[in-house]
Amino acid sequence: MSIFDSDSGMEPVNWMREKILALLEDSAKMIDLANESDTTKWYSEKLREMASGMIYRLVPMTSLLFSAGEDAASPDESKAIIDGGSLALARWCKKWDISDWRLVAQNAITTPRSAEDDEEKSLTPEETLLSADDEAANEMRLEICQRICLKLLDENIPDAARRILAWAGYHLGLSQHADVVKISKRFLPGDIQRTPQDTSEGYRALYELRLIERIDGLSNNNDVLALRIAIDGLNSSKHPSVYRDEVFGFEGARVNGESTFSNDIFVKIPDKLSRFLTRDASVIRNKLPELKLLLKNSISPERVFISDVEYLPAGESSKYPSLRISFRQPLSCLSTTTVEEHITVTTNAWLKSIVVL
Repeated sequence: MSIFDSDSGMEPVNWMREKILALLEDSAKMIDLANESDTTKWYSEKLREMASGMIYRLVPMTSLLFSAGEDAASPDESKAIIDGGSLALARWCKKWDISDWRLVAQNAITTPRSAEDDEEKSLTPEETLLSADDEAANEMRLEICQRICLKLLDENIPDAARRILAWAGYHLGLSQHADVVKISKRFLPGDIQRTPQDTSEGYRALYELRLIERIDGLSNNNDVLALRIAIDGLNSSKHPSVYRDEVFGFEGARVNGESTFSNDIFVKIPDKLSRFLTRDASVIRNKLPELKLLLKNSISPERVFISDVEYLPAGESSKYPSLRISFRQPLSCLSTTTVEEHITVTTNAWLKSIVVL
């Protein structure tokens, strides 16, 4: 005898109540899984997204079949189940006298996961990257470029974030991967013409908007930051790397608001001092911070940034012991002669002051 047989005499309402409530319980269990602490963010959101649509539809149907009334079918009641899962469903059944709420609550108590289950759930599949030579690469890049163009028009996205996105898009055509680019953390602020602080805030904004994902393990160079330009549903990862603060830029990258270039000057150490240093170079090495501070204070920070002062024994870049002074100047400076003369004179005067006669 079948429920579909018109002569069966079976009441279809009870049958439908059973099936609808079972569907609602299964939907609530999806919420339970989404709420587990070790469920990744991507899976949690996808589970909640799928379960929410079903719960919003099933709650009114269940309320109607059990004659629970209009208030039981309100969106707020559905939202409570979407937030709380199976136990919230049991409370809803008790509140509106729907079926046996104790049985619903009992069904919500699942068998504890085994250690093997925990291990399997925690496994992260190996990241697979699409090569730029793959047949699907061009189509993916077109999709990504379309997304970038739309986001560049979105004034709700911070300016620095849009600049990073544009810079990443520019590098996409040079990448060996279809959707991953490598950028320099040191030079990114200069590349997008923004401060390191603005760059950090823009990077965080893009991460929170899920427009980028950090890809670890693509380079041994600590300065290289590999980023996937992500499009949800096309190439976004199910296990994206957790956001991590990055240090962008470097001291001296900008002088007086301008990008800079680096230069070195070598100053020979006087013979009397060099003969002494052959026996104990620590005498001058310990005093180098003093010279660096002296040079910084003797020249306007709006003109020059003193990067480093280093002692070079004979045989390293010169046959005489010398000091290498590294400095940075704005790109607009056409000549370094005046600065080099100032550094040389100041350094020689300092060297003479520490010569042991």
